[in-house]
Amino acid sequence: FLLFFYFSIAFVCIFRMSRGGGLANDFQVFYNSGINYRLVGNPYIDSNYLNGPLFSVLMSFVSELNFWWAITIMRLISIILIPYSIKLIHKIFEIKSSTTEIYFLSALLILSFPIQTIIAYGQFTIVGNFLLLFMLFQIKSCHFMSKNQLILIPMVSILLFDYKPHMYLFYLIFIILKSTNKKFILIGHFCAFALYFSFFASNNQFILFRYWLRNIF
Repeated sequence: FLLFFYFSIAFVCIFRMSRGGGLANDFQVFYNSGINYRLVGNPYIDSNYLNGPLFSVLMSFVSELNFWWAITIMRLISIILIPYSIKLIHKIFEIKSSTTEIYFLSALLILSFPIQTIIAYGQFTIVGNFLLLFMLFQIKSCHFMSKNQLILIPMVSILLFDYKPHMYLFYLIFIILKSTNKKFILIGHFCAFALYFSFFASNNQFILFRYWLRNIF
């Protein structure tokens, strides 16, 4: 029943927000950054764009979609990830909980003003926090990481760092320090960030980092 209740509330919220586009102020900036990168190779011609260059590359694919469909899909993903995020928190801190309790908490959260604002504005905060929790869970639950985890975790770190470095950097450092495989995690991060910077160097787009640093700091 709570599962049905949660998604009923969620879809009502999405329907209300999506009529006429809702607010979607932040998502409009992200969407435009994708268009700007795709057309002129520089998302920073819009002074409102404050995120990293890789994020605009990813948004260039999203911006191929109609704006209404893009923001609606984004809101759906955020709503679906809320109960999964709560479940990860419970697993990380070893809190016993039932599926009913998780969806009850999710329903309370989605009715709260901050969560509704994040979804209405089309922010990626819920997605980013889910990825952060996923990384922390992987590191805490595995004493010996597989090759896939050693590749996946640095890649997720790059996405979070590129999206909001001032928001996620200290969390990423904490996760690395908490790892029992620090040597391999550090090597993985070094290789991933080398690949990250080499992508823009190979396209002669290091100027994007200058714009990015100027906008953030």
